[in-house]
Amino acid sequence: MLLRLNEGMRTFLTTLALGLFFTAQAELPPFVYEEMKRNAENVVVVQILKASKAAPKSAGKREQLTYEAKVLRVIRSKSDLKPNATISIQSSYYKFGPGEVGPSNPKKLKKNDVVRAYLNKRKKGGGFQIAAGGHSFEKDPAKPKKKTPSGKDSK
Repeated sequence: MLLRLNEGMRTFLTTLALGLFFTAQAELPPFVYEEMKRNAENVVVVQILKASKAAPKSAGKREQLTYEAKVLRVIRSKSDLKPNATISIQSSYYKFGPGEVGPSNPKKLKKNDVVRAYLNKRKKGGGFQIAAGGHSFEKDPAKPKKKTPSGKDSK
């Protein structure tokens, strides 16, 4: 049956396949990231205790990053996370070369950063992995503002 497709249908399917291939290599639309965040098994606010030092690599290389983090607040958790738990988070960062495009990268975090993290439990090796691609780490919107000595909120 597939062998008897007319020329128009073959052209359409080839164009569709190529379009899907190149679209998969480009930035994702915002609604995709929002859906990934909604589907994340765990949403927590964490403070980074230790950030791995990624070795400098040339363009076109994926860096694997590991963070040790303390859970400050649990928004939702299918993994029964609790505040004050220490967890390991696996992330990655792709350094694009000239002319390369792709999905956004997650923020590179450093020690003492406090972020809202969208995570899934890793299938192998324990710990957690990012669940929403480049939008897996966000500033925590509920973070209280610091007071200045005059009693006014700082920016």
